[in-house]
Amino acid sequence: MEKTSDLHNPEIFRRWTAISVVAAVLEQKVWLFKRKLHPNLYIWLVGHPGIGKTRSISEGRRYATGIDGMHFAPVSVTFASLVDALVKSKRHAKSNEVDFKYNSLYICADELGAFMHQYAKDMIDGLSAFYDPTPYQQTRRGNDIDIKIPSPQVNILCGCTPQNLTDFMPEKAWGQGFTSRLIMIFSDERILGDDFNTSPEIFSPDLAHDLALINNLVGEFTWTDEYANAIRSWRELGEMPIPNHPKLIHYVTRRRAHLYKLSMVASVDRGDSLVLTLDDFNRAMGWMLDA
Repeated sequence: MEKTSDLHNPEIFRRWTAISVVAAVLEQKVWLFKRKLHPNLYIWLVGHPGIGKTRSISEGRRYATGIDGMHFAPVSVTFASLVDALVKSKRHAKSNEVDFKYNSLYICADELGAFMHQYAKDMIDGLSAFYDPTPYQQTRRGNDIDIKIPSPQVNILCGCTPQNLTDFMPEKAWGQGFTSRLIMIFSDERILGDDFNTSPEIFSPDLAHDLALINNLVGEFTWTDEYANAIRSWRELGEMPIPNHPKLIHYVTRRRAHLYKLSMVASVDRGDSLVLTLDDFNRAMGWMLDA
């Protein structure tokens, strides 16, 4: 946040860009619980033209591209080409002397319309499937190609305007699984920066170094009693406050999963212990409520 203060765009865009980049470089190398919940996130920055969505995403992508072996989706894709890119996005890590292989892809697009020209059911259903790394198989007609991806995963950071969001997302989509997985970050704040106030290069080698260290983390998260008790108390009180907009009904059911994912991001931003603490709960909850 400090190093990007000269971008002259909403603070919430810069914060969620940073959250997305950290989640993306963690890929499937860290997880929570035996069922292996990973910290990948689907994030859309929503704002009117000229707010600064592109500046945030471009800066985040600049740090992410410095990570050795990171795989990025093409700017414009069909679902078939997305699957092809995911097939090529092979990664591996070692935990307790055991090597495990997976496929992880980062969709990092300035504009939703450039990445997906229209709402396509096969694309939306596919992205919903790639949120969790469950085995994926596809047989293509006519050429006898059998595609198998044992552990696919996608992270998304994308920008769009309110009008494009309205045009792109049909009413029925809000009742489907994709939007429940999606965190939309809105701002209409316009930052009046001084074009003539020159500043040094924004890119920080120290941040790039820390991101590389985060990328090297491997293993299962544990948690303190205080963290577990905070989660239990929140659930017992009804997970308040609950968004009451009718289009967010299904999003509400996934807020606990979002909270766990954000807690993992908060933890690795703080240090390399892979332990969730009360501070991580409070920080993740603050991010989620801010959104």
